Amino acid sequence: MKQICLIGGKLQGFEAAYHARKAGIGVVLIDRNENAFIKDLVDTFHCFDIVEQPERLIEISATVDAMIPVNENFDTIDFLETIKDRLHCPLLFDFDAYRISRDKNTSKKYFRSIGIPTPTDKPTHPPYFVKPSCMSSSIGTAIIYDDEDLKGLDPTMLIEEYVEGDVLSLEVVGDGKHFAVVKETKVHIDDT
Repeated sequence: MKQICLIGGKLQGFEAAYHARKAGIGVVLIDRNENAFIKDLVDTFHCFDIVEQPERLIEISATVDAMIPVNENFDTIDFLETIKDRLHCPLLFDFDAYRISRDKNTSKKYFRSIGIPTPTDKPTHPPYFVKPSCMSSSIGTAIIYDDEDLKGLDPTMLIEEYVEGDVLSLEVVGDGKHFAVVKETKVHIDDT
């Protein structure tokens, strides 16, 4: 593999670009934001919205060995699933796994089905860990230490027991039958 194309230029794109470059692989970036976080860290930067310009994406796919979506924009990911068969290179992405992992309720249900313990839902006393059901990592999460702070909370938020300790994000690579955890990332949650 000589060159990959990343679709998304934020933190996930940074991680993928960093590792690709360390492995001697060239990096092409597509992002609709002209000030994409990693635009200066890649070999080639294309600024456009793939949903609005699919033919341009298809053209670029003929110049790279693989494409990797490294964003969590639901519309973009859903669009990629509809166009993946028109690309000239593999799209390295598991849409089924994504549907499970993007919804924290679905993820918890799946984890329970395979015997992995999860924090208790709707505990009876604080502290509580609250998070939106469909957001990335720590976006929109909070630790609540008082029952009063639960009032007015969006009813779609998950409310779990707060378990003291590190919050880890796991990166998993697989082929549909064999899987490996390749990277653990400690998630830092601030007051916002």
